[in-house]
Amino acid sequence: GERAARPNLEAMVFVGGISFETTSERLREHFAQVGPVVHANIFTDRETGRSRGAGKVELASPDLVGRAVEELNGSELDGRQLQVKPMEARAPGDARGASGGGGGAARAVSSGPPPHRGPRPNDGRQLFFGALPQEMGSEDL
Repeated sequence: GERAARPNLEAMVFVGGISFETTSERLREHFAQVGPVVHANIFTDRETGRSRGAGKVELASPDLVGRAVEELNGSELDGRQLQVKPMEARAPGDARGASGGGGGAARAVSSGPPPHRGPRPNDGRQLFFGALPQEMGSEDL
């Protein structure tokens, strides 16, 4: 099918629990039960190209999202039970996976910085220095 110039977020669903063997084409066929599918995509790891067990499906109209969630959430595809929910718009720079769901394993593969522990209470004696060379110690400051 022809792809719309811009993906329509209102017509998209997030799909979790996808088998690593499932292809985008199989995902498209599964969702075609509720109506025309514009685009089906399985998220893959950038480095290995392997499936991350989640994806998104863009349906022909936002009206089909409710049907897809109602009829296909909990349905089985390639031996795995799918979680289907409306795709949520993320603000630019928002952390991945902020909407929860999905397999915990995919989140653990994150190649970002270690989790932020949060700021300590500021007693007025702390300064933050960034972008310093690794070999510089606190005695050099």
